[in-house]
Amino acid sequence: MDIHEQRKLRRKQTAEVFTPIWLAQDMIDKLPDDLWKDPSKTVLEPSCGDGVFVELCILKKLHFGSTIKQAVETVFAIDIM
Repeated sequence: MDIHEQRKLRRKQTAEVFTPIWLAQDMIDKLPDDLWKDPSKTVLEPSCGDGVFVELCILKKLHFGSTIKQAVETVFAIDIM
């Protein structure tokens, strides 16, 4: 079973649909730059699924000068699945 078949099966079983990367990036880009410039600001992703928002938030924090440690320690994610 390939990845697309696995996703279809999971979607059918759980009604779970992951946000496409392009859409997540567009949503994150709409947030003000001040959020990313302050390395102490935290981000919570309450339904992280496959982690697209988590990854993009960490990358955005790094882009605006946070260290890897600061970025990883200030991005939180949970998921019930």
